Amino acid sequence: MRLGERAGTAKQNEAPADSVMCSSFIQNMSCRPRTTVRSKGLTCSKVPARLRGERILVDVEWMIPACLKYYTGENLDMCVPIFNALLTLGDRRSLKAYRHFIDCQPAHEQSLTKWMMSVPEEISKLPGVGFIKRPGTSGGSNRILAISSLHAALYIMARSNRSVYIRKKSPLLSLIAVERKIQVIFVNRRR
Repeated sequence: MRLGERAGTAKQNEAPADSVMCSSFIQNMSCRPRTTVRSKGLTCSKVPARLRGERILVDVEWMIPACLKYYTGENLDMCVPIFNALLTLGDRRSLKAYRHFIDCQPAHEQSLTKWMMSVPEEISKLPGVGFIKRPGTSGGSNRILAISSLHAALYIMARSNRSVYIRKKSPLLSLIAVERKIQVIFVNRRR
């Protein structure tokens, strides 16, 4: 309830629902406000350079060797064994070697979790928190850097939900997928 309504003497400072306004009434936070505020945000030119950050692209699809592309496309539910094979054997083996490793090696989840616990050198240079860029939104600088190692890409992906990447978060292997592609915006640190 607003104070103006309770007193009965103050004018109601109401406007159409799609306008932007400032009310002099005190709003009880447990009640729904009557005014909808819409914001398109600042344009990148108005945001200070130190707050624009840089965008990091995490896309593991291009890191899969040509011999594994078809196998990966047919077995999207086997991401954990496929990535475990790539991290363990490297990216220069034959399809036969990868399939043998995937079929015969037990405990792919435990092995990949060990990989995700060690911090890649590429990640240690980045801030501990980043924001996930939603499709269709602008943000960050025009420059996009790509993560170059599979280990670093999976490390970020395992710690990124829909909105944020947190380095100190426990990794979730369910967040790792071949078809998942994310952009993380890291805000520049003050110098």
